[in-house]
Amino acid sequence: MAPGELGRVIGTITRFGSICVNGLRIAFDPATPTLQDGRVIAAADLQVGQMVRVEVARSGSVLQAQRMALLSSLVGTVTARDEDARVFRVLGQPVRLGRNTWIGISGTAVPAVGTRVRVSGVFDPEGSVAASRLDGAGADEPDRIMARVREIDGRYLAVGEIHVELASGSPAAPAVEGEEVAVSGRWNGEALVADALVVAPRGAFGVRAASVEGYLHGCRSSDALGLDGQQLDFAAVAPPRSWVGRRVVAEGQLRDDGVFEVERIAPSPFDGDVPGKPTELRCTTRSSPGG
Repeated sequence: MAPGELGRVIGTITRFGSICVNGLRIAFDPATPTLQDGRVIAAADLQVGQMVRVEVARSGSVLQAQRMALLSSLVGTVTARDEDARVFRVLGQPVRLGRNTWIGISGTAVPAVGTRVRVSGVFDPEGSVAASRLDGAGADEPDRIMARVREIDGRYLAVGEIHVELASGSPAAPAVEGEEVAVSGRWNGEALVADALVVAPRGAFGVRAASVEGYLHGCRSSDALGLDGQQLDFAAVAPPRSWVGRRVVAEGQLRDDGVFEVERIAPSPFDGDVPGKPTELRCTTRSSPGG
């Protein structure tokens, strides 16, 4: 990233002293604009293990945060649990805890059925949320999922493993399957009835340089590789095909054709928390890396 150029870092906070995300140290101050799921919060509320999107600018050798957004993968009620397997479901969506998951709730690590929780993490190729942090959630907070759209049937969507109903007067459905969306609303026991829907919640137009954490996978109908559904190109480095199924951090530039060109790739600090199986997913080109 050139001095003064804007870029984006999408990944998990691993430590403080500034914040460290994807191995990058990012400076911020208490006045840095910060959101959590669209709500204004204080920058001091950041926690290790949270998934964050940071818009950055380089000043000399320093990355300075311009805006920050904490992005929850799930908010809702625990509907099933398996303590031995360290797996539970939120609104029916599977979540798995790893050895490095930060637990911010009291009691057992695997929360009891009926508990309101907030899950930070990324989706693995098998469709489970690999949690990096688990916190409690208030009863008045909307239910939420941030995931890829698997199926569209009129005003009904399959988002991750959750059925979403776009009621009359709610936002229009995304145009294509494979898009990432953030949906918030009310769980009625069978579906999430949407009050709000945001397409590409991790993205922002006009930014090319990015560092993105996610799972590396094969692309259906081609020999390309993808990261959370974003098609990748490895012109600058050898494609690490032996890493397919692993959680990685990719750094590079978004090209005009919507393909993310990888300049560097390395294992994520959370790689090894129950590695995913090699899987092929639908890959798309996008106008913004990570969203």
